Amino acid sequence: MLFRSLAPSLAAGALEGLKKILENKEWGNDLLSSANVWKDEIIKNFSFPVQGESHILSIIVGQEEKAIYLQKYLEENGFLAIAIRPPTVPVGQSRIRITIRRNLDLNLLNNFILLSLKSYIYIQKIIRSTSVPVFRSKLPFW
Repeated sequence: MLFRSLAPSLAAGALEGLKKILENKEWGNDLLSSANVWKDEIIKNFSFPVQGESHILSIIVGQEEKAIYLQKYLEENGFLAIAIRPPTVPVGQSRIRITIRRNLDLNLLNNFILLSLKSYIYIQKIIRSTSVPVFRSKLPFW
């Protein structure tokens, strides 16, 4: 029997991607540096913990409802930030997961932080929770 798990066009695309990685070895370090800047600024500006040592960051917001509202608000404002909630994560540890690209403009980070602040105010009005994070930064940070 012959099994094919990947269409030839997808295999060709994957091969081209691997060639680009081999030709641009600095891209991996650039990606991690960019992700570290995002992580550091999110931690500096909010009281939520941030997990992740790669280009995928999880902002732990706690309540499932907060994660859902935050995802919706960010999406309406141009950011794809996915709510991860139980049963994928333990109850009380819902999070927003974002993926960083190596060449993101720092203005996007500034905008992400500002939108996140606005969304927390919105969420506080809806949920009436006392655990909404404190905004600590004076933007722009750079």
